[in-house]
Order: sequence, then C-alpha cells, then structure tokens
Amino acid sequence: MRRLRVAENQRTLCWDDGAPYLYLADTAWELFYRLTLDEARAYLRMRARQGFTAVQAVALAELDRLNGPNAHGDCPLRDGDPARPNDPFFEHIDRVLEEANGLGITIGFLPTWGDKIAGQLGEGPQVPDGHIAGTDDGHLG
Repeated sequence: MRRLRVAENQRTLCWDDGAPYLYLADTAWELFYRLTLDEARAYLRMRARQGFTAVQAVALAELDRLNGPNAHGDCPLRDGDPARPNDPFFEHIDRVLEEANGLGITIGFLPTWGDKIAGQLGEGPQVPDGHIAGTDDGHLG
C-alpha cells in the first residue's frame, strides 16, 4: 500500500516514492453514519471519477451521533460508554476505508470532534480524561 509523507521541501505532500500528491478533498463528515456500504461505494466511485484524491470523514460524529446508529443500525458505543466500542460499527468503517483505498482515495480521518474531549460544545457522551475509546484494542489506532 502506498503511503503519504511530507515532501523533502517540508511544504507539500508526496507518496513514499516521492511522487507528488495533490490533496483535493470532499468533506463527507458523516460518511460512516449516513451511508450503507453500497451507498458509500457509489459515493466514493463518483468522487474518484470526478478526480478527488481524498475524502474527509469523522469516526465519532457530533450532534449526539454517539448515541445514534449508522445506516446499518449500529451505534459506535455499547450503552453509550466511550470505553466500550461497538465492533460492527467500526467494521463498517474498515470496509469503507478499504473501498476508498482500492479507488486511490485517501481518507482524511478524524477520530472525533474536540467537543467529545474538551466538553465545550455538542451533545452526547464525553471521552473521559482524553481517553479515545478503542485505541488500545485497534478500533481507532
């Protein structure tokens, strides 16, 4: 799998082989929530045909989406507990990421919004003491 890195000029991105990379992204923040896998495939294929090289999406969304299900009916957390990620929800994210990778689209992946850490805005559970749910067991890291 090709990997992105900062170019030697420290101002641009490039592939690991030095080929330049243009970050031309669409924002689909709730991609993992609102679309089924088939819908996500269709969306990503359309963006690839349109020349996009990246799509920005968030794993743990805002506006009380931590308590709401994705298009397959899976919530990100079991019983709203940030320490108990729901495997089917994250497996859906994995499948969408695999589809994007196969199309040459990079996902600008945001694990969660700052309000889930700092508690300043938004609704839904906060991640206690800055602990990102699942980082120790492979869900987000």
